[in-house]
Amino acid sequence: MNCEIYDLGLTGYQDALHIQRQLHRYKCFCQIYDFLLVLEHPAVITLGRNADLNNVLVDAEFLKRHNVEIVESDRGGDVTFHLPGQLIAYPIFDLKERGKNIKLFLHGLEEVIIRFLSFFNIGAQRVQGMRGVWAGNKKIGSIGIGISKWVSYHGLSINVNCDLGLLSWIKPCGLEAVDFTSLSRILGKDLSCSEVKGVLLDAFSTVFGLEYQKSYQQSAAEQLILA
Repeated sequence: MNCEIYDLGLTGYQDALHIQRQLHRYKCFCQIYDFLLVLEHPAVITLGRNADLNNVLVDAEFLKRHNVEIVESDRGGDVTFHLPGQLIAYPIFDLKERGKNIKLFLHGLEEVIIRFLSFFNIGAQRVQGMRGVWAGNKKIGSIGIGISKWVSYHGLSINVNCDLGLLSWIKPCGLEAVDFTSLSRILGKDLSCSEVKGVLLDAFSTVFGLEYQKSYQQSAAEQLILA
């Protein structure tokens, strides 16, 4: 399937959501391409449709002092923390062309993370009854999507080289005692998201049968923010 890439660099959560909605609208009106956004976010705690504020373990004043936004999101799930050093991908895919199978789509997103990590010789796995991907007993990848008119938005995040200590400020998805790890911590060396995003694009191409047609940089995406 043909797909256009939007490489957004470091983009605010609300701006990225606006871009997703614009592309989602294009896709719903018979746009021939799927879209894949690849980016990082400044520090932001997002509250999914099923969020429990008790799963944010610090107060609003504390977050303000540390320049961390907290925003409501229309994705599924509970509480998630995005921050620089997390590689994020938002696929705007037509699920009608993929059998309208949401569980299979979610499984595919997890498979993308698993294949991404396997490139670095890291064994990773799903955990029964929970969404996301674990390396050993530590979570490294998260999933949270939205679907409207059988077109997806939101997506996945992978801890590449982020401040794992900040993740203790939330109870992710309401789960108790979740430990996190990152690609850089496992490999014992610093890596940036820009260095490894090509591996993620290859994993998406393999799992979802994508043929990339064009790649747009952040400057092109800014036109969508203004639209």
